[in-house]
Amino acid sequence: MKGNTSGVRSKPSRIVLAELASMLAVTYALYFLLPSSVKGLVLFLVVAYILVERRSRHRSWKELGIVRQGILKGITANWHLFIIVAVVLQITIPWAATFLWPDYLQHILSRLPWSPSAGIAAFLSFLLLTALSTFLEEVVFRGLIQERLSWFFPQAVAIVGASILFGIMHWTPGNPIVVFADISAVIVDGMFYGAIYVRSRSVLVSWTVHFFSDIVGLAMLLLLI
Repeated sequence: MKGNTSGVRSKPSRIVLAELASMLAVTYALYFLLPSSVKGLVLFLVVAYILVERRSRHRSWKELGIVRQGILKGITANWHLFIIVAVVLQITIPWAATFLWPDYLQHILSRLPWSPSAGIAAFLSFLLLTALSTFLEEVVFRGLIQERLSWFFPQAVAIVGASILFGIMHWTPGNPIVVFADISAVIVDGMFYGAIYVRSRSVLVSWTVHFFSDIVGLAMLLLLI
């Protein structure tokens, strides 16, 4: 499919879907084969694909949802979804797990590359890393995967499909039931981010919500441990 610089998409080719599927197969194979310390780097493989594909097909940044205008408007228009995913879910789930399922809470903590004893400098580095990782996740899972899936499938299918892939990317070993519950919670978060992306057509809006959600979730975890 030949792209354009206007942000207007022509009829999609099945070749694009085949490329996406192949790229994801390689990415997830590497994710499960690589050591846990470098698993996060696989997202850069997808970013490389995005940059090469964008250049070769002359796509605009708008087609990836990277639009600088209207960020505040997009957030305020989706304030109800923002509150649910970034405040309600990030507070109630860890709080409930403290009393009802401590193993689940410990599993979430095991995914964090930072501990309260690491110091201020490490904490600031963690915040910067979180800002970068959440931005990359939104570009990959919403701007690329969800957007491309929506070219071939109904929007709801695209949101759910991208969210499932998003959840799997947060897999860490542990009790299978706990791991399933953890991934399921991430998938639910992803569906909220996906809905916000559809409504705003901006990765920067969904990224802002995603980053704020992670910060609220981290603050709640620090209060509980």
